[in-house]
Amino acid sequence: MKPAEAAQVLAKCACFDPMFSKPSEALSRGWAEAFTRYGIELKDALEAVTAHYVESADRAMPAPLIAQARKLRRDRAERDDADARAIREAKIDAKIAAGFHRPAVTGAQSRHEPTGPTRMLGGEK
Repeated sequence: MKPAEAAQVLAKCACFDPMFSKPSEALSRGWAEAFTRYGIELKDALEAVTAHYVESADRAMPAPLIAQARKLRRDRAERDDADARAIREAKIDAKIAAGFHRPAVTGAQSRHEPTGPTRMLGGEK
């Protein structure tokens, strides 16, 4: 998921929760990274936001939204007929044959250089 797509997810959260953080570049990047780790697509993430707020008054965070999106994806896959399943599996096989892989998140990648106020206050570089 791209940060711009994660910003759409954050904006939808704000529609349900007026106190929700306004989407920022850093927040969008972080959420995109979390969703990408599990291959969550925009449509599933947006659907997960609705499902989350229908079931809970808790503020949405990546972990419960990812769990909900994965559940939605699994439920959809189980409802697929044989033809739809064959098409989905062929797409997966094509990605594997092309060498597609999700980027692993390592400790080095999770440490972003500080920006904004942190940097101005002499935060780590």
